[in-house]
Amino acid sequence: MDNSIVITGATGFIGKYLLMNLLSKGYSLCAVIRSEEKKRELVEFLERNKTDINNLSFVVSELRVLSADMFDKPVYDAWFHLAWGGVNRDGVNDYEIQEENVVFSKQCLNCAADLKCSFFADLGSRAECSGDAGLIEETMTATSLSAYGTKKKEFYEFAKQYCEKNSIRYVHFRIFSAFGPEDHPWSLVMTACRNFLKNEPMQFGACTQMWNYLDVRDIVEIVAIFYEKIRENVNLQENGEIINIANSISRPLKEYVMDIYDVCSSSSQLSFGTNEGYSSVPSLKGIRKYGIEYREMPFKDSIRDIIESISFD
Repeated sequence: MDNSIVITGATGFIGKYLLMNLLSKGYSLCAVIRSEEKKRELVEFLERNKTDINNLSFVVSELRVLSADMFDKPVYDAWFHLAWGGVNRDGVNDYEIQEENVVFSKQCLNCAADLKCSFFADLGSRAECSGDAGLIEETMTATSLSAYGTKKKEFYEFAKQYCEKNSIRYVHFRIFSAFGPEDHPWSLVMTACRNFLKNEPMQFGACTQMWNYLDVRDIVEIVAIFYEKIRENVNLQENGEIINIANSISRPLKEYVMDIYDVCSSSSQLSFGTNEGYSSVPSLKGIRKYGIEYREMPFKDSIRDIIESISFD
């Protein structure tokens, strides 16, 4: 079996950590990047983290025009598709952006088939699910609260059928609240770290909902372990499998906030409102099914790493 993997969305928060993880395990990676500037930023990230990039190649292209003849090799083993725009608060209900995501993702599937990939994986999130979903099982829900969730479901259904027809094992990883160094600056964790370190006041909702954070470095390790377990025996009977990736323990969101406050030794004034968000409590049957053992970095240790990475310049 070939040892090479294509990654789209490699400059995103999770994408760059997955790329770094797979390179450290000896895989040959091809990152599809939309611009030379993004390519340069990714290389700088990898160099900061002392990652050997000798087994890394690039295709610089917009996804809408991506084709198999742009790649150095005619055959790749796997394709990890992490490119999906409009994941912030302003974009999740933008149907134009979310529809473009579906179009670009279908183009990636076509390329994966042309490159003889035997494995195709993409990522989803809690936002795919309905509001008060209770325990979130590893299924695709019938309804969603956002355009993001609606279009993720649309692509999932298309990809499942397409991959069955083309003998590609398709897996959908659903991620629950990734965080870590160099996270999106608008995330709750990054915003809280910055404000608490400067002792600035912060206002929150009720923060009573159950939540689930897992360090991005743990997340990509789970993805890599899963791939390693199935790559030698691609079972098409499991096509379209959804795997929840999350911490084994969900906690009230307020506990996470206070942990950040404590690590920052902050004197910020905090206020909590009455608006309650939806809880995030995932089932982890998939991880247990495959016997995946992984660390769960303590939340406060992750926050310490984040603080070390923050620059106020």
